[in-house]
Amino acid sequence: MLLAGLRGGILSLLKVLGIVVLTAVLERHGWVRGVEGTFPSEITMRALGVGGATLGVLAIGWLYEMERSQFEQRLAEMNRRFELAASSAKDTLFEWDSRRDRFLVSPQLGDLLGLPDLEDPRTRLHPEDADRVRAAFEACLEGAVLDTECRLLDAGDRPIWFRITAVPLDYEDGRRGICGWFRYIEYRKRIEVIKDELIGTVSHELKTPLTSIRGGIGLALKTGSGFDEKTRLLLEVARRNTERLVRMVEDLLDVQRLDAGKMYYETETVDLYELAAEAVAGLVPLAEERGIDLQVPRPDASLFVRGDRDRLTQVVVNLLSNALKHSPPGEVVTVRLERGSEEALLAVEDRGPGIPASARTEVFERFVQLGGNGTAGTAAAQGAGLGLHICRRIVEDHGGTIWVEDNPGGGSRFVFQLALVAEGEFAGEAASDEGSNPVRRDAPAEQDV
Repeated sequence: MLLAGLRGGILSLLKVLGIVVLTAVLERHGWVRGVEGTFPSEITMRALGVGGATLGVLAIGWLYEMERSQFEQRLAEMNRRFELAASSAKDTLFEWDSRRDRFLVSPQLGDLLGLPDLEDPRTRLHPEDADRVRAAFEACLEGAVLDTECRLLDAGDRPIWFRITAVPLDYEDGRRGICGWFRYIEYRKRIEVIKDELIGTVSHELKTPLTSIRGGIGLALKTGSGFDEKTRLLLEVARRNTERLVRMVEDLLDVQRLDAGKMYYETETVDLYELAAEAVAGLVPLAEERGIDLQVPRPDASLFVRGDRDRLTQVVVNLLSNALKHSPPGEVVTVRLERGSEEALLAVEDRGPGIPASARTEVFERFVQLGGNGTAGTAAAQGAGLGLHICRRIVEDHGGTIWVEDNPGGGSRFVFQLALVAEGEFAGEAASDEGSNPVRRDAPAEQDV
């Protein structure tokens, strides 16, 4: 850089001297007229002035060249460091220009897939994930944050799991795109499969003996009138703990069925008010024991939805159980039914500590349980932390959504919505269903998150 600047200065000086010599030669041969007097003439002095100005301009140019050279060196160093960081990172960076449909992706992704010349990873999406991921890309262009998991096919067409995270990107000329990264999660997915298989096997093996134990304790309490008070108290404790273990096993099996896509739903038209009233009636003894008032006001108009009555009852019972568990004595827990434009809403309102906004998504994940202050944490001894996760999965399988928000009177408000069914759509359904008595699983009296 210094040599380049020195070279520019010398060249500038030579140019000025050349101008001076050329001017003097022209004057001496009479091609230009100078002022009377001794050499150098006025024109020579003028040439020197022009040369000095030129030298000044060239000096500025020299300084500019030095600054530009330093900037290019710094930029090259930054690029080198960025490339080094990108090549050593576990995440594969990418950028997608939607207008030009141009995909720029770090070479690590191609190396992971055994495709070193990979240009557009969308061409390697698993057929079952392709439409969902492309829709997520389009939604990201509109401002949504992209965060999804998918499979990419390697050189041998074997699926490999990745997590894609990205945000919208605006270019200076008005073009839009997204930038983010692919994270390799294949090992995590394999561990999850092993874990789910183990949980499923253990749950199946535990269910039969636990059911037998529960039945034996219940029979003893029902027929054993000769038990003293201490023995009966111990049997009651054993019954409650057995019921809790049975519910945990059933939750684990439900999650396994949901993950495998094998959850069975017997769809029928359901009156949401009747369903909510039945769920509330089953929990009245627990509410009275805790000094809490359960209410379910009748809506102005009937609300009918299509779904599995038992599974929707399971959702309502779970939400009510959580509300009872987190509400202080003397408070009210309300099941409120509302009608939207094309959907029915069922809300469970409590007066508990509430849930901070930062935890309102996390509480619906598996093995997450609410703490005493309303914050989310890992499942504790009171439950497996699967109840709300199962609620979300069941509601989503019915085409609905579920969320939690602040209750205007304090506490939390868990809400799920399902598509409304007009009364005319099932006018003849009662006749076709008359006489049917579908097998129904009894709703548990209490369920942990």
